[in-house]
Amino acid sequence: MSFVVFPLFFLSGALFPLRNLPGWLSVLTKIDPATYAVDALRNAILGIQNYSFTTDIGILVAFTMGLGVFGGYSFGRMKAV
Repeated sequence: MSFVVFPLFFLSGALFPLRNLPGWLSVLTKIDPATYAVDALRNAILGIQNYSFTTDIGILVAFTMGLGVFGGYSFGRMKAV
């Protein structure tokens, strides 16, 4: 689990600003869902944002729904075997 969580946390922008990143690292931060969670919390608490609050919540909801569908499909296949 730590093998997945630590890179997601380090790429989320919680420890360093996301501005002025190299192109390849900027792409990785944009596909990291933790980036949008950190940005939403930072917006709610401090009023500082990289993306709009609705974008952050929309991406988090879409990611959660996508993983929920994938998990349900995977669980259904596991029970069938």
